[in-house]
Amino acid sequence: MINVPDSSNTATLGYVSENNKLGNDSKFEMGLIRSHYIGRTFIQPAQDARELKVRAKFNTVKSVLKGKKVVIVDDSIVRGTTAKQLVKLVRNAGAKEIHIRVTAPPIRHPCHYGMDFPSQDELIANRCGGDIENIRRDLGVDSIGYLSLDKLLASVPHNNGANYCTACFSGEYPTPIDGGGSKDEHEM
Repeated sequence: MINVPDSSNTATLGYVSENNKLGNDSKFEMGLIRSHYIGRTFIQPAQDARELKVRAKFNTVKSVLKGKKVVIVDDSIVRGTTAKQLVKLVRNAGAKEIHIRVTAPPIRHPCHYGMDFPSQDELIANRCGGDIENIRRDLGVDSIGYLSLDKLLASVPHNNGANYCTACFSGEYPTPIDGGGSKDEHEM
């Protein structure tokens, strides 16, 4: 199993640990190396720029990937740009199978509270009609699995009645959002 550095390092360790408890022989390997000189790729305004930055940001370790069944653990998939490019890189490094596990539910709604998530039309979960099989095909992987919203919420502390915003997953915004689902309408 490999992580998408550095955002899913601890999640990958947890995934490997849980898999091993189930009797699987899993190990965490560094199959992707991230350049720390390239910034956040998903916030680039143009698709071409996002794809170019992803290719420059990540390098593969072919000796870890060649001929292997690879499970890529990622923290989230927003547009799918990074995931698609990583799948191409891992496949070009010789992986025989590629599976993705995501530590969050599918992102189907824009964030109006500070995260730079795009309009609903740009989100891969919406482009694929919310269908996991369509997302799998779009990314070109052998399988994909997302953490459910219930399991995500069960994994975080709820001290002092803490509430978490889940609007990007559920569409249930904690404050009224005028004009519907397009983030762009609200940032003029």
